Amino acid sequence: MELLRNILERQLSKAHLTAVIAAIVDFTAHYRPTANWSDRRVLVLQSERDRAFAAQADDIRAAYPSATIRVLRGAGHGALFTHTDQYVGEIQTFLAAPTTPRPLAVPQEGPPKSPLSLD
Repeated sequence: MELLRNILERQLSKAHLTAVIAAIVDFTAHYRPTANWSDRRVLVLQSERDRAFAAQADDIRAAYPSATIRVLRGAGHGALFTHTDQYVGEIQTFLAAPTTPRPLAVPQEGPPKSPLSLD
């Protein structure tokens, strides 16, 4: 409880907190994840000292094996609030990086058959 009090009373201004909450509301209102992320770029931000999700860190990485993983050094669960510049910087860096097309997946049964194939 003391950590939350410290964050709210000493580390955040009302304007900052309001802006962050507005961004979260906007994100949740307009963003709908799709079931298949294999053909999209994914950024996973993890906090070095996140006690809330430490047990799930490996599961998250396994769920997105081709994701870009960034660990926010010194940050805990509330990294968006306590390490805002680092958090936003990682997102901006990820979004600014050039995208490279992913190769098309070939079915495991073998190469695709020609539409003119008789078998």
